[in-house]
Amino acid sequence: MVIRITVLIRRKEDLTKEKFLEHWTKEHVKIFSNVKKVQEKVIRYNQFHILKPESDKLSAAGFPVLDFDAAAEFFVAKLDDLMELLRDEEYQQKVTADESNFLDHSSIQVLVGEDHIQYEKI
Repeated sequence: MVIRITVLIRRKEDLTKEKFLEHWTKEHVKIFSNVKKVQEKVIRYNQFHILKPESDKLSAAGFPVLDFDAAAEFFVAKLDDLMELLRDEEYQQKVTADESNFLDHSSIQVLVGEDHIQYEKI
């Protein structure tokens, strides 16, 4: 079983959406992927970028769209792997420190679960 942790995030108020995405997709991912504990514990890391026009269409149609800029998805074998990663000194010094450059930590929301794919077009 693979566990997925989805972290819903908002950008810092002083950043445009473009600056937020530029830093997250170009700078932060390099820092993240070069941490030894990430390479040991994370099976997959995905960045989910919110599509504002599409979200607005759903909202206008009556769907309750969440107000987030993005989501980071971590896939691990067990939750303890993620907890170990988050406590890792190198991770904290590099990754957590860099997060303060582009995201609002106070707005983070987290989901933890596993995928049960019921349909997939191949």
